Amino acid sequence: MESPLKLNPANKLYKKLFYAFVFFFILSAYIFFLSRPIDLTISDLGRHLKNGELFAKYFCIPSVNLYSYTYPGFPFINHHWASGVIFYLVKTIFGFGGLSIFFIALNLLTFLLFFRIAWRYSSFEIAALAAFFAIPNLISRPEIRPEVFSYFFSGLFFWVLWNCKNGCLNRRWLLLLPLLEIFWVNLHVYFFIGLALIFLFLFEYSIDLFLYKNKEAGGPFKRLMVIFGVSIFAVFINPFGVSGASYPFNIFKNYNLALFENQSVFALVESMKARAIDFQPLFYFKLAFGLLVLSWIIVSIKIIRKKAEFSLTLFLISIFFSLMAFLALRNFAIFAYFALSVTAINLGYAINKKFSSGRDYLVISLLFILICVNLVLAKPSYWMRGSGFGIGLKKGNSSAMDFFRKERISGPVLNNYDIGSYLVYHLYPEYRVFIDNRPEAYPEDFLKGTYVALQQDENVWKKVSSLYGFNVILFYPHVNTPWGQGFLMRRILDPLWAAVYIDESCIILLKRKGPNQATIDKYALPVEIFLPEKEE
Repeated sequence: MESPLKLNPANKLYKKLFYAFVFFFILSAYIFFLSRPIDLTISDLGRHLKNGELFAKYFCIPSVNLYSYTYPGFPFINHHWASGVIFYLVKTIFGFGGLSIFFIALNLLTFLLFFRIAWRYSSFEIAALAAFFAIPNLISRPEIRPEVFSYFFSGLFFWVLWNCKNGCLNRRWLLLLPLLEIFWVNLHVYFFIGLALIFLFLFEYSIDLFLYKNKEAGGPFKRLMVIFGVSIFAVFINPFGVSGASYPFNIFKNYNLALFENQSVFALVESMKARAIDFQPLFYFKLAFGLLVLSWIIVSIKIIRKKAEFSLTLFLISIFFSLMAFLALRNFAIFAYFALSVTAINLGYAINKKFSSGRDYLVISLLFILICVNLVLAKPSYWMRGSGFGIGLKKGNSSAMDFFRKERISGPVLNNYDIGSYLVYHLYPEYRVFIDNRPEAYPEDFLKGTYVALQQDENVWKKVSSLYGFNVILFYPHVNTPWGQGFLMRRILDPLWAAVYIDESCIILLKRKGPNQATIDKYALPVEIFLPEKEE
């Protein structure tokens, strides 16, 4: 007997309207939280744009730290140079507003790739449910970064490999993967994920062929083996050759500052116990990971009862991306993409049920409402903190640099780590920075023995200040390191220095009785405005 849904046109209409509403809601929520004004102050984007400008104008791919006056010849692997070129061209042609739209569109396309897999191999309802758990993790890194290309290529590789494996796509699509790998290796260091995905699918074919003696796996195994070999060759097609191809294994050999985004989940939990740290994505990572684990438990029960098939590839993918997320907070987003698809596929196998009645849709609708309420309770202000909603460059983001150029301030400049790329974008080549936000582009003794030490120890500060002859201190005013906060306050109270400018982006201090004295005379700020108000 056919279900009432097939016989009743009203149910068909209800189903289409339900799908349209939920799908529109999901996409709207995702777009909304990605629509953040561009803040160049403490992001890497300024440096990427400058990299792109150098290539577009001079065909130059920096391989030494030319933005810094402290270590201008220090070598590094510019693994995301092509991302900078794309960002620069988009920004040049369409402005910062166009760059925002490009970033949102690429994220949206990536989401649709994973969502389509989830929908096709389960049901719309299950895919939508998994998406609601994934989105809070997907928006945990809303800044424009080269890793957006890794998300997209990961989705594209998975889409091709999974659909070819299931006979839903012509195997000739596999030929696209080595070509994509050439682009990927020049766009972001996560290009190794493409090779990892091919290997995981190849591994399952090898188990079928050699362990279970399944001759039908022979053809796919040989085909994918060739693709894997050509893809390995493809990663060597980059400006740095072997060094570029092996960089994922070497990037942390000279990475001498502990960054928040590179913390493990376990380190974050310990930090949250010791200090009051509010990191909402951790809660949603636990939810998404818990749902993924639950889906595997349900599938395992079905497999034992011989009512579902075990996919070794999906299981290994789950382990691989879960490990990436547990080892570094920056990987929450890419984990969430794969968790969306794998969770939905597993639940699709396990539930094996099409929603067909009004009661089913009422239940699922109520579940979505509960999830939405949960999102509201989880402080939406956290996700939009510091910038609000919008596209294009954040209002007033360039004001500090306009002041700097208008007053023709003379360096050398001492800046903090976070604000380095902001200065590179606005001031290079007229000025070079003391440091920028690339730990791999500076030696360890400089990062710890000079940069951090001068902020902690006044004797080191005097020695380094004498060595470089600083005339300007340009810091991010909300610097969140203990040594940065203390150093900044000491300089504000130091009679040798005068604060002349402060806004949300930066604070500028100038050395008295130096080349910038005329600016101090015009704009010196009273020290009292930086002191806490006295309680009456």
